[in-house]
Amino acid sequence: MTFSYSATGLNAPGNSQRANITGPIRVLGDIGPGRKWFDTTAFSIPTAATFGNAGRNTLSGPGYWNLDLSLSKRFNITERFRAELRGEAFNLTNTPHFNNPTSALDSTQFGEVRSAFGERQIQLGIKLLF
Repeated sequence: MTFSYSATGLNAPGNSQRANITGPIRVLGDIGPGRKWFDTTAFSIPTAATFGNAGRNTLSGPGYWNLDLSLSKRFNITERFRAELRGEAFNLTNTPHFNNPTSALDSTQFGEVRSAFGERQIQLGIKLLF
């Protein structure tokens, strides 16, 4: 799964517009501080009080995949009472899900993927049915 986004630039006080595309957009695929996800030289800030020529959501961030697992077992305690034991794991492989790169042209971090989300989570539970 990937998320689309747009490169933006501040071209009037408090007014952010989409950027101008000045060349081919190449995805470099680097992740981390100081490393660019895409070629940032392909963008420029539009002139004051004008719209940029970049379309909406012209960029895609790093993709990710997720593996969740659930195991459960039901036990009959008596004829009237039952129990269900559950174990669930979300993002079982603990694969990092990287956020989109910084999209503001006027930022020194423009084009850098600097954060991730989606750490592994495990939960156990018992349900009593009567």
